[in-house]
Amino acid sequence: MANLNVTDAADASKYLKASGAGTDGDPHIVEHLDTNSAAILAAVAAIQTAAEILDNVVAGTEAQVDVVAALPAGTNLLGKMGIDQTTPGTTNRVYVNGGISIAQTPTITAGAYSAKDAVGGLLTFANAARVSGGKSVLNSVVIIDYDDEEAGLELWLFDQTFSATADNAAWDPSDADLANCVGVVPISAADYYSAADNGVATVPGVGLEFKLAGTSLFGQLKCTGTPTYTATSDLKVVLAIEYLD
Repeated sequence: MANLNVTDAADASKYLKASGAGTDGDPHIVEHLDTNSAAILAAVAAIQTAAEILDNVVAGTEAQVDVVAALPAGTNLLGKMGIDQTTPGTTNRVYVNGGISIAQTPTITAGAYSAKDAVGGLLTFANAARVSGGKSVLNSVVIIDYDDEEAGLELWLFDQTFSATADNAAWDPSDADLANCVGVVPISAADYYSAADNGVATVPGVGLEFKLAGTSLFGQLKCTGTPTYTATSDLKVVLAIEYLD
């Protein structure tokens, strides 16, 4: 095949050699189709393949993530769900994190107490935080009184263990222990609901947030009244706790 004479839009002569290459004066002229048709077709095929992949991504049949094995057992927090109750960007939200109900039965005196006495010994509320050093919030306190004394009480709470006051002695925590107190929940006589020979006190909406040294919350009861209990197991303390992390 001889060289081809080609004219541009200005009617100037250009040349295309039989080899497909432009002349030295016209290096911008592309190679002849006959010698490069296979390369062009391959490039077009590659473009088509890429376009089909993008189309499948949009359609949802590509770029999927498959879980090929079961998630391992453990206590790691995978995430939290926030529900915006008003408008985007506000802080009025509800977080769903889980929680726990913990019951403890102190060993108390089967007899009389004076006001401001410790009632029972050290209370350990295990797993009050999901992780060591974690944060939680105390939502409610329930006192089950099997003797229906309806006595006013206070539940003193600490972020770590402490030297408890002896049962039926004047409540007297040390200054060092008091520094670790996260709060006090009062239970008044008006909080009780009585049955024939027993009763229950409910303190809802406590909202006491705390951060623990470990995972256990510690406490002790103090009476503000002068109850006389019949049995050493006449009281039970139940806490409803929500995890914050």
